[in-house]
Amino acid sequence: MYVNSIRLFGNKTNVNQNFIKNNASVNVTVTNSLQRDTVSFGAKPPMEELQKHFDNYKPVILDFGGYKIPVHNNKIADRMKEEYSPDSFDALFEFADKKGVFDVNVDEKTNYVQTSLINQKENPLMSKLVWVTDSCNIMPLLKDKHPEICVPLMENMSAYYAKQQRSFDRIINNPDLFELNHDWPNTAKNGVGHVFNPKNGVSHKWFARTRLDSMGLYLGVVTDLMNDGFNGAKYGYKKADDVSSNTIEAMANAARYLQKINYAYAKDTGPWEEKTFNATTTSDVAIINESFRKLLDFMYTPTDNKEVLKIRKRLLNAKNGEVFKDEAALRQQLEIGEYRIKTNSKHEVPNERKLDGAMGFIFKTEKLDDDVVKNAKKVMQRLQYLEKGMKGTKEIVRDNGVLRYINDKYLYLNSDLTGQKPEYNPKTKFPPKTEAQWFMVSDIASSYGKIAKSLMDKIEKDGESSKEIDKLLKYALKKETEYINRGYARITGKHSYKANGVKAPVYQIPEAYQAVRDSKGNIKFVPGTHTPLAWAQASLYDASKVFLDNLERYEKLQNTLE
Repeated sequence: MYVNSIRLFGNKTNVNQNFIKNNASVNVTVTNSLQRDTVSFGAKPPMEELQKHFDNYKPVILDFGGYKIPVHNNKIADRMKEEYSPDSFDALFEFADKKGVFDVNVDEKTNYVQTSLINQKENPLMSKLVWVTDSCNIMPLLKDKHPEICVPLMENMSAYYAKQQRSFDRIINNPDLFELNHDWPNTAKNGVGHVFNPKNGVSHKWFARTRLDSMGLYLGVVTDLMNDGFNGAKYGYKKADDVSSNTIEAMANAARYLQKINYAYAKDTGPWEEKTFNATTTSDVAIINESFRKLLDFMYTPTDNKEVLKIRKRLLNAKNGEVFKDEAALRQQLEIGEYRIKTNSKHEVPNERKLDGAMGFIFKTEKLDDDVVKNAKKVMQRLQYLEKGMKGTKEIVRDNGVLRYINDKYLYLNSDLTGQKPEYNPKTKFPPKTEAQWFMVSDIASSYGKIAKSLMDKIEKDGESSKEIDKLLKYALKKETEYINRGYARITGKHSYKANGVKAPVYQIPEAYQAVRDSKGNIKFVPGTHTPLAWAQASLYDASKVFLDNLERYEKLQNTLE
């Protein structure tokens, strides 16, 4: 059914060799990534002096029955439990909120949100640049806490995409160009940028142009802002005239672009912006699938809403609006994406990478089976691979978070304790289990939470449960609780220093916990340089809302069924 629809490699036999030579460095062997691939800049005190900061760092270890984890903030530790009632978790959530755990830096003059609230001297790029992905991923938090910024922020993204019209058209008119991308960022420049300087809207030259999740997230977010706003949501557009022509054109460009490259089987760098793979990462397919579902619903579901009808007309008249004239083709594209998830998503990248921390994103939106019970079993088995490993690879869930992937050499041991960090080399070896441990445990919590929600939906729909469903539901809630705890355990405490030797802010969520050696040579995990990271804050905030909803619903459900 799908074989003829999938263009795995394009029609390369018709591509002129001189054309290839002029448009991509296909003959260049790349062993290292970009020069000065570093997160810390400027002169620093001697490493030995900085390492003394870590000598007395010792988070409390809490035993929750089936697992033990280090908790970095004692006040948070006092409020964590092996099992929560709605009231006890609400107390933890509210306490963290009041302490500023979910506070982000909104610039009301420019309508941007700072990616990482760090000093410019620590990292002039991370404190200055804007990522489309991060700007979209923080929406769950912004919708509640800063509803007034949601539309202006996405209009900024639309203005950025407007400056890349030629890049969109180049791939839309010749999708084979996208297939020429490969390996590290300097040989993956055929496409649309995703990281830019907010002062001039120019894409940063270091980054690959093959990151597909950004475009998918953008499509999903702006569709939500219109659909929800036209129905009264504070955070959305109020009327069709409020939607800029930049946004209309960007939506049409993104939809056409993703369709033309056949997003489920395209080249892709994935969320970590490093190597460009020969197939789309599974986590990116999931993100784009969800955006297509939202877009299809917005464009084709019968409605009398005049504002929606106005937007539909404008989208059809956009430069690349022809993509919306063929509903069947768009639905087939989504079917291909869903088919990829159901049949070829056990690994993050088939034949190239097995487990990846980004796989925690997948089941926040995707299904492996249309049957609720079968899907719950299959999804929870997949999530267990992250925790226990699978044939050929070790587990990636660790004490302080989840790895991006095994043998990740970004944010490596002591990497930020010197301003003279050498060029990143993938062949460099480090002590075992010293990879940075990232924030996506909260996304894993959300994935378990969505399974619990689906099971409760079924119970309510059927008006009854069963021993099998009860067992699955209790397990899903138990694992959701565990990963919520893993997320809250990462909140920073007092008297700690970041991996670059700078004092760590208290009650904040790091991008990652990084390995360092103290002055005595002991390896410890401390808050990473990028503390806090807005995306990490939004991830835990969203997971907390899902968890609280599930706890309240489960309590009512138990009372109903008794």
